[in-house]
Amino acid sequence: MTRIALSLLLILALACAGCAGSRSGSRDSAVGGIALMDLKGRQVQLQDFRGKVVLLSFWGSHCDPCHLELPLLQDLWKRHRDRGFELISINVDGTDAESTVRQVVRRYRYTFPVLLDQETEVVSRFNPKLDLPYNVLLDRDGRVVFVHQGYRTGDEAKMEREVLKLLSR
Repeated sequence: MTRIALSLLLILALACAGCAGSRSGSRDSAVGGIALMDLKGRQVQLQDFRGKVVLLSFWGSHCDPCHLELPLLQDLWKRHRDRGFELISINVDGTDAESTVRQVVRRYRYTFPVLLDQETEVVSRFNPKLDLPYNVLLDRDGRVVFVHQGYRTGDEAKMEREVLKLLSR
């Protein structure tokens, strides 16, 4: 994807998130009102991660590249969560797939937060085309600073570089 296309996609994502043109840097402007249920039935609000570098990782149980990427993201999360990094995986499988998602999480022993976007509320704000896997990196102020679509071997190193840049600020 060209830089221009990526920039346009980012602008569209920000507009959908309700923060296009905002200069305040407020976390609420980028992720305000975003709340999903986790696999334990608890509501999780993205605002709760105020002050952390957050990677939103959109995935589906039917997505083979997602299954390649998620264990690598879990390793990244384990290495850097003590420094203020949070991985929030958002499953987009739909309303009838919760048991499948639970099986995947158990099978691969994922320990990062897994949220269910069964009504595709959040994915439509950040990833309206529903490309998977799809990652959105937010800085400590909740601003979108990096977007990555798809997965190829080595992408995890690029993601780690971006995370480390933000953690060092």
